[in-house]
Amino acid sequence: MKAANSDTSVKQLTIRLPVRLLEDAKALAKRRHTSVNELVRSLLEAGAAEEREAELARAYELFAQDAAGSDVEPFVDAQAEVARHA
Repeated sequence: MKAANSDTSVKQLTIRLPVRLLEDAKALAKRRHTSVNELVRSLLEAGAAEEREAELARAYELFAQDAAGSDVEPFVDAQAEVARHA
C-alpha cells in the first residue's frame, strides 16, 4: 500500500464506530466520490493540521506575553505560511 501523502509506508488501523456513524461516513464518502478510508484519512489530516495551527498560535501568544513590548506583527504572515505547509 502507498499513502496518498508524502509518506511511503502506511500502517493499518481498526476502529469501532457506532452503526449510525459508519452509515453517515459511507454516505459522506459516496457524496465526495471517495472511499471511507480516504475520507477518514483526510479528516484526520485536517484535524492534525488544525491542532498544529492552534498550537503555533498559542506559542506566539505566549511569546507576545513574555516578551513585553515585542512586536510580533511582522511574523504573522510567516506563521500563516508555516501553518499552510505543515
